[in-house]
Amino acid sequence: MKEKEYELLYNGMTKAENHINNSRTLLYTVTATMLAFIFTQGVINPYFYLAPFIIIIPMYHVTIRYAKGLFRIAAYIIVFYESDNEIKWQTRLHKFRLAVKDTFKRRYFNSDSLPYLIISAICLTLYFYSVIVIQGVYIFLAEIVIGILILMIIIVITLQQEPLLKMKKRYIDEWKKIKEMELKSKLHNMV
Repeated sequence: MKEKEYELLYNGMTKAENHINNSRTLLYTVTATMLAFIFTQGVINPYFYLAPFIIIIPMYHVTIRYAKGLFRIAAYIIVFYESDNEIKWQTRLHKFRLAVKDTFKRRYFNSDSLPYLIISAICLTLYFYSVIVIQGVYIFLAEIVIGILILMIIIVITLQQEPLLKMKKRYIDEWKKIKEMELKSKLHNMV
């Protein structure tokens, strides 16, 4: 029974990783298509460069949701399977990631957001270039404010996400509490 649950959990992790990869592929494809369409137009409207945010923001949330699920399952495996077992892949992987030299990035930055940040930066750079350089004299304050607001939204969305290693540690601690409660409950029922 325990092996079947482990297999299901591992399959869940694999599906989450696939969803994350598929989301990124969709992000790249749709954004590249949108930008290619914009570049082929004779007259460039700067607002077109903001159109990819229709896909960037939702896909970012989908990716983070699946990453959280992935780390929740990994934390569960660490607590409920690897504490009593010789196989400790998830435990060792977690310790390895904590020990990696690039600790700032791993501990304080959610690396799953990097593709979304890069694409956002490209779109905002093209938007500001279009507004400032191409339109030149005809810059409206509203266009600058819109670009800055979108930039601030992206920064806030990114900063509100808990770094994945901190999240995983929190999930491990939560699963340990649940395991302790279950053990206490079993002991209490035995008495």
